[in-house]
Amino acid sequence: MVLQVSTYTAVSPPRLMHDDICYLVLDKLASIIILPFHLRWSEDGSVESADENIRSLNTKVLERAPCSS
Repeated sequence: MVLQVSTYTAVSPPRLMHDDICYLVLDKLASIIILPFHLRWSEDGSVESADENIRSLNTKVLERAPCSS
């Protein structure tokens, strides 16, 4: 079994970032994508939202991703 990991960097406005991710995934026929998660553990052990922009991006990618429908 061969595993190939490729990283890509693109600059786009936050409102269009999910489109760029989805187009790249389809173009490269990627089986999996790794995105930052929007929650984190705080020092007292509770879960807090780290970044609302990342949460929004993740939601938009999940809405468009063929494997998530």
